[in-house]
Amino acid sequence: MVAINRIHRSPCPGARTLIDWINRDREFQLWLRRLMPRVEDRRKGPGDEDTLLRGAALVQAEEFLARRADELSEEEKAYIRVFAAAQRVLEAAAKAEQERRIQDAERIAEEQQKAAAAQRRTNRVTIAGATLMLVVMVLGKCAFGTYIHEE
Repeated sequence: MVAINRIHRSPCPGARTLIDWINRDREFQLWLRRLMPRVEDRRKGPGDEDTLLRGAALVQAEEFLARRADELSEEEKAYIRVFAAAQRVLEAAAKAEQERRIQDAERIAEEQQKAAAAQRRTNRVTIAGATLMLVVMVLGKCAFGTYIHEE
């Protein structure tokens, strides 16, 4: 740590770049140390849920795979790619399910609109029929009243 502090305080312009590179490499090396046992565990027990790469761990693994693939073994690359592909399949399935639900909701809404339109037509016909009956009754009463007055 003393050497790093000296470099950090050094007036040398490349020192900051060197420290940044060491820190970035340290992050990669720490991540790689965490990845290697998971790869080994996956080889020993393929059905073990604890060996799965998901979420942030998968995102980080894909980033390191993209940036530093030459520093990973073929087995480590394959491990990351398998879970990345599985994640894409899961995301595609979730998107398809969401689209299916949206289509179902749209279909139900359309059916409800059709049913509401049919109910409005039925209501109009009922009102028109009731109005016609009322008019016939009023005209009948008037005609009947006139008929009775004439006799």
